[in-house]
Amino acid sequence: MAADKAGVLSKIAGILGEMNISIVKDGVVPVVMTTHKARERDVQEALQRIDQLDIVHEPTVVIRIEDERG
Repeated sequence: MAADKAGVLSKIAGILGEMNISIVKDGVVPVVMTTHKARERDVQEALQRIDQLDIVHEPTVVIRIEDERG
């Protein structure tokens, strides 16, 4: 269990990278993330920036999850 705040996954992934620990030995691996409610323009900008990374091999796919509680 980890804190629910921005930057947590980055810190964990950074430590794994420093120790040369990979998710999978060869090839590419899917990365699936669920976020809290966010502004559409922020999501779109983030996706554009993510898709421009040289480590991303396929365009990002978005699956919107609707929450009836608001």
